[in-house]
Amino acid sequence: MRRPLWVLVTYAILLLAGIALSVPNFLPAPMRSQLPAPFSNSAVSLGLDLQGGAHLLLAVDRLILADHAARNLTETARTVVTDQGGDPRSVRRTGDVITLPATDQVSTSLQARATNGLGATDTPHFTIDQDGDTLRLSIPEAALERIAADAAGRSIEVIRHRIDQVSVSEPQISRVGRDRILVQLPGLENPAQLRALIGTTAQISFHLVAPDTGTAQPGASRH
Repeated sequence: MRRPLWVLVTYAILLLAGIALSVPNFLPAPMRSQLPAPFSNSAVSLGLDLQGGAHLLLAVDRLILADHAARNLTETARTVVTDQGGDPRSVRRTGDVITLPATDQVSTSLQARATNGLGATDTPHFTIDQDGDTLRLSIPEAALERIAADAAGRSIEVIRHRIDQVSVSEPQISRVGRDRILVQLPGLENPAQLRALIGTTAQISFHLVAPDTGTAQPGASRH
C-alpha cells in the first residue's frame, strides 16, 4: 500500500528540519553565534565526559585558614583589653593559643563574643580557659570546620563570577564535601588556563587536590 504524498512530504520536511537543527553542533562557537537565533540556540550542551575539557578539585588551605583565624582572635582579644583600659601588648600569641591577663570584665566581654550569632548547641567561635591570672584562648576544630565550610561557599560565588567575566560557556562549579570545590569547564583543554583564571581571584587560598591520593598538594593559588 502506497503512502499518501502528504505523508512523504511531511517525513521529508521533518528530516530536513532535524538535519538543519543538528548542523550547529558541528560548527565552531564563533561561526555558530552568527546563525539566526533558532539555529544558534539549538546546539546540544555536551558535558565534560562527552566533549572533554579541564577540571580542578580545590580544597580550602586549612593551615592558612587556622593562621588567619588565630590572628583575628588575637586582634579581638587586644580590642577587648583596650576597651577595658588594659594594655593590648599584654595579649600574646604562641602558635594557635592566645594568652592575656584575666579580669572579670575582659572575661565577660570575650564570652559574649565567643557565642555571638550562634545557637545554644553550637560550638563557640573560640574557647576560654583560665589558669590563675591568665586567660587562654583557642579555636576548636569544629569552629575551624565551620569557617572552612563558609569560606568554600563564598568562594564558589567568587569563582563563578570570575569565570563568567571571561565568557566561558557551560561552567560547572560545585561543592564536594564541606571544604572542597570542583570546577569543570567543558571544551577547555588546557588545565593551566583554568588555574590561571581561578588564580586571579582575590582572597582565596586553595590547594590542588591530587586525584590519586585525595590529599592537598603545594602550588595552589594564594592571594
